[in-house]
Amino acid sequence: MPALPASDVAFSPALTGQGLASAPCSAIRVVETGHVFRGVKPCPYCGGKLSFSTSEWQQEDDGSWVATEVQIECSNEPDIDSDEWWEWSHNHGDQDYNDAWYSLTGRVLRELRTRVRFICRANAASQQQGEANR
Repeated sequence: MPALPASDVAFSPALTGQGLASAPCSAIRVVETGHVFRGVKPCPYCGGKLSFSTSEWQQEDDGSWVATEVQIECSNEPDIDSDEWWEWSHNHGDQDYNDAWYSLTGRVLRELRTRVRFICRANAASQQQGEANR
């Protein structure tokens, strides 16, 4: 059997120990929408540590929520008000033409959509309120 490709995201088994639901023996993890994932591989531009968070989600047919947008943060990002920030931003893929950043974003998003479901409390509360108003 061929080996699975190396992951870009660290998925800690401890996620289930934080009071979050997860199916026993399942590769799927369920986390809060504000969860920050630790990167496994270094930044493709500067070698800094990466972290990933999500900002948009979509409800699947089974009622679960998956990520549709991911943000990548590099540990070497300077303060946005500093003189170095614009050069750092330009070199770290703010535009789609920066292939390494763009392909990393796609890989991470695919992996999150495959392995993680999110608890969207605000969306669930909105749905319950909407159903109560019917």
